[in-house]
Formats: sequence, C-alpha cells, structure tokens
Amino acid sequence: MEDVGEDFETSNQQLNDSTSDSVGDQPADHFDFGGEECYNPNKTIQSSRAVVLEHTIRIPDSEIDISGWSPLKVPAPMFKVDKGAYVPMIVSIGPFHHNEPSLRAMQTQKQRFLNRLVQNRTGQSIHEESLKNTMKELEEKTRKFYADDFQTIESDEFVQMMLLDGVFIVELLRFFEKDSEGEPLFKTRWMQTNISRDLLLLENQLPMFVLQKIFELTTLTEEPTLNTLALKFFEPLRLGKDKFEEKMLKKHANDEYIHLLALFHFTLISGDKKYPQQQLAKSDLRLPGKGLVRNAKTLSYAGIKFKKKIL
Repeated sequence: MEDVGEDFETSNQQLNDSTSDSVGDQPADHFDFGGEECYNPNKTIQSSRAVVLEHTIRIPDSEIDISGWSPLKVPAPMFKVDKGAYVPMIVSIGPFHHNEPSLRAMQTQKQRFLNRLVQNRTGQSIHEESLKNTMKELEEKTRKFYADDFQTIESDEFVQMMLLDGVFIVELLRFFEKDSEGEPLFKTRWMQTNISRDLLLLENQLPMFVLQKIFELTTLTEEPTLNTLALKFFEPLRLGKDKFEEKMLKKHANDEYIHLLALFHFTLISGDKKYPQQQLAKSDLRLPGKGLVRNAKTLSYAGIKFKKKIL
C-alpha cells in the first residue's frame, strides 16, 4: 500500500457533559407491566465525558475488502470501560442479548404486537406463518450480518426472534405515528425514552432489510416510509436540536441504511452541515426531548457535583 502518512488527518473534539433530568415523580425501582415485573433504569442516571478522536485515511475502494465484516460488535476494551453504555435496559433486539433474564418481560409485549398485527387488519389478512416463512428465507443472510454466527441459537428460535423483534419495531413506529395515546408502552415518558435508547444500541440491532421486508408485507394502506416513521420516533433524542425539517425527512425517506442506528447517525452528521439549527422559540422548548439535557456548566451552576470516573 502506498504511503498515506500525508493523508492522515486527526481531529480532536471534546464533548460537553450531558445528563437527563427526571420529569415528574421519581419512578420506583421496579414496576408491574402487563403482569410482568420490570426493572426501572431511570433510578440511576449517569453522566460521562468523552473525547472523540477521528482518524481519516484515504484508501482506494479497491483496497478495502468488507466481505464477511460486520460492525455490530462493541470492542472489548470499550465494553470493559462502561458496560452499561452498551447493554439494553428494557428490550433486547437481535441475538446479542436474546433471552437475557433481565429483558424477558418485554417478550410478552412483542407477542402482543404480533397478535394485534395479525388480528386487527380488517379486510385484508396477514398470516403469521407467511411472515415466518419470509424470515426463514432471510435467516442465513441475517446471521452473516453479525460478527458472531450464534450457532447456539437453533434455526427455529432464530427465525422466531427475527419475527418478534422485527414486528415489534415496525408496529412500535406505526403506533407512535398514528395512535401513541392508545398504546400502553407510551403511557409513561421514561418508558418511551428508554425503549428509544435501547433501539439505538450497536449490539441491539436487526438488519434494515429484515425490518423493511416486514414493513412491506404488512403495509395495507398508504403511510410514510419506514425511515420516516423511525426518524419521527427518535426525534426526541436529538439532544438540543430542533425538530426534523420536512426536507430532512424527505432526504432520508428512501435511502438505504444497514440498521436504525446508521439511519439516525447520518441525520446528525449531515443535518448539522446542510440544515443549521434555527433560533428556537420559547414554545419549541416544550417539545418532547427539549429541556431534558443541560451542559456541564449549567448543571454546575444548579448545584450538581461532578466526580471523575476511575477506570
């Protein structure tokens, strides 16, 4: 390979501390949801400081071989530093955290979503067996999507996981767009926030081609694209940013991404350059997600104490 020393660029950017303020009454350590006892992660709120180092090396595409490579694995050194930053709190998606005891309560909700999808489509039927057969056809491609082959998960179980997790995500996005008030998962703000957070974890992803196939097979009326529904759902997590502009939604509506995290990520890095944040009106601060995060300086003035984390 040619010397790329001159093409090596390094930028170093410090990120401000951020944390989340509790809204309303402090939730209990555990809560009962649909007969299942769930742990409430909002009892513990952590803040962290990160230094992001970006290294860019210009290498011809012909010299890059990504066959068999998957980004869906947190490097061990990073995982050891702060395990809680990479582990889902409420819901597991995909094989990495499949069947973990602390996350099994949401399996009941996934099955509820699937049952409602199959039963409530008036006039046109959606057969669970047909969906499962389609997932079976995508199983091999899906297994190759991950860094591990997960051979300990039998084929039938893996396919069922794809079906339940995929339907859960697709229907969750639909309910948020059409009938968020009627869905029990949206009754408490912290529940929605933590589910959103879990769906954007690196090791908690399903391939977008799985979600897109389920979306296509279950779309019976005209509705926004899957990408658009996802961006609207994750909009409250755009910390300190305004709502998505219509041109931003259109820009990403039909683009292809490998998973939901990639979709959300690219709206952040492209949005700041092409669609600068406008001056916020006071009324905008009441939008979901606004006012939940303050920078370290503001928190310090408010009396919040910071401690250096010992690694």
